[in-house]
Order: sequence, then C-alpha cells, then structure tokens
Amino acid sequence: MSKYLIYYDYENLSLIDSSIVLLKELEIPFIDDNVFEYYGGHWGYVVNERIFFLSQAYNIALASSKDCDLLVLEEDAYYNLCFAKKHIEENPTLFNLAQSELAKYDLTYSEKTKIIYINNLLGDNLEKIKAKNKTSFSDFHVSIFHSSRDISDFDDKSNANLKKILNVVGLNIVYEEHNAFFQNELFSPKIAYKYSAKSLENAVDSGSDFILSNSMGIFDIFDKKYLKLSKVINRDFGNIPILFLPQVILLSFGIRDDTALALRYHKIGADFI
Repeated sequence: MSKYLIYYDYENLSLIDSSIVLLKELEIPFIDDNVFEYYGGHWGYVVNERIFFLSQAYNIALASSKDCDLLVLEEDAYYNLCFAKKHIEENPTLFNLAQSELAKYDLTYSEKTKIIYINNLLGDNLEKIKAKNKTSFSDFHVSIFHSSRDISDFDDKSNANLKKILNVVGLNIVYEEHNAFFQNELFSPKIAYKYSAKSLENAVDSGSDFILSNSMGIFDIFDKKYLKLSKVINRDFGNIPILFLPQVILLSFGIRDDTALALRYHKIGADFI
C-alpha cells in the first residue's frame, strides 16, 4: 500500500484534523508533520512564476524525500500542484532550475511522485467506507461546490468518485456548481460577494440542508463571510453549514465527537448533528 504525505497550508484546521481522523479510521498510512512552501496559490503564478514553480517543486520533492505520494485535501491546491508538476516536467529549463534550487535543501525532484486528490483516494477505499457506514443521510439534501479552476484538465475521476461516496452515505444532491467566484475577492470584493451570494442563494433555494465544499476558498467565503453575503443580497440565509467531505464521511460512521469532526473551527455550526 502506498504511503502519503499530506499537503496542508491553511489557517483553518478543520479540513486537516478531520482528514487525519478519517485516514486513521480507514487505516491508510500517512505523514502529516511537515511545513510546506506556499506562494499565493494560483495568483502567485500570475505575480511571480519563478517563485510559484519553485515552491511547488519543493512540496513535491519533500514527498519524494519521504518515499511518499503527495496527498492533497482540496481542489485549489490540487490544481496548483498538478499545474506546476506538468510545467516543470515539460520544460527542461524549469526542471533544471528546480533541481538546482532544491539541491540547497538536499532535496531532489522526482517525476515518479504522484499528486493524489483525497476524493480519488477515498474512491479507492469505497468498500472500507461502506463497511463502516452506520448513519444514512437519506433525509438530507446537499449542494456541492467546486473550485473555480477546472481540475478536469488533470483529473477526470474525482467528481465521479465523489458521487460514488455520497451515494454510499445516502446523500441527495440537489445543486452543484463548478464556477465559484471566491478568488475575485483579492481584486474585486464587490464582484466576489455578489456572485458568491447568488451561489449561496441557489443552494438554499434548492432545499439544501448543508453545503459540501471541495475548495478551501469557497469554504472561507461561505463560512467566514456569510453575514456580508446576506447583506449583499438582502436576504437571511439562515445558518446553513459548510462541510468538507471527510467530515461528512465521519458523520456517516456515527462519529459525533468534535475532536474528530473539528467543527469548532467553523463560524456556522452544524445544528443537525
């Protein structure tokens, strides 16, 4: 069985904490104690390509040094890492630059290191999820939100795996959106809030009990800025929780302990638990 180094570089700890608990429940080997390089996500690429690629090369090489594949927990980081990996390995000049810089840290870039998205890893462990499933979500409806960047450029399986997992836990999908506008907050908060408020309204009007976010950026704007979004559209959305897939799966296992679920890091609580 492969071993995984978990990539994580966020202030919010709910995704990493719940993912670690889930991986332990499924007996999937992992390492989670490393410090990664981060340079502004995809906007970092726009601002300074060199630093963006070298930062991502460092993250990939770090996994290589531990004989691990790099496990990514959400779509934004997954896209950035896959994007960087493709360009580094297709551009000999960039590849050589990365190797030269990594040598300063006693690291070596390896093309054999895989970037694994958690939805795909969980899809490969579907039978384990079925065996541990204790609670049906058949009475619940969910809206799914994805990163604004199209990860199908690198991955055509993750969304299908997500649907298989949600089918196992019995969730009814009532709305799905692939084009969130959270990233515009950096340059135009007015536009970001306007379109995010409309997206949130679509989820509420579809009868969703909660939202499943595959993106940390979407989680941040829906959870942290929900009062601002309510004011933008002049509507009270109520307290609709924003959850990550590992939290949903843990709930389906019958786990209600917040030490495992890590909902304490959310502004909007999950009252249905």
